[in-house]
Amino acid sequence: MAHEASSACSNRSPYEGEDIVEHEEASVVRLTALIDHLHALGVRIAFPLAGLLYLVAGYYWSLGTIEAQERAKRIFINTTIGLAIIILSGALVEIVTTPLCGVPQ
Repeated sequence: MAHEASSACSNRSPYEGEDIVEHEEASVVRLTALIDHLHALGVRIAFPLAGLLYLVAGYYWSLGTIEAQERAKRIFINTTIGLAIIILSGALVEIVTTPLCGVPQ
C-alpha cells in the first residue's frame, strides 16, 4: 500500500496546483529578461571595443600614407556600421519579442 502511494506521487504533474498560464507567463518574462541582459552585455562589450578600433583607425590615419589612410577609413566605417547594428538590435529585439511574447519590455 505504501508503495502504491509513492508511485502515485511520482506520477504527479510538476505544475499540479499551479495555473499553467501563470507558469508560461513567468517563462516568457524570464526569456525577455534574458534577451535584455544579453543585449546589455553586447552593448557593454561593443562600445569599449569600438573605442579601441577608433584609436587604431586614428593611428593608421596619422601615419600619413595613402594605404594607411585607406585602411583607417575602412576600420572607421566598419566600426560605425557595427555600432549602428548593436544599437538598432535593441529596437529589433523589442519589435520581435513584444508580439511573440506579448510582454512589452
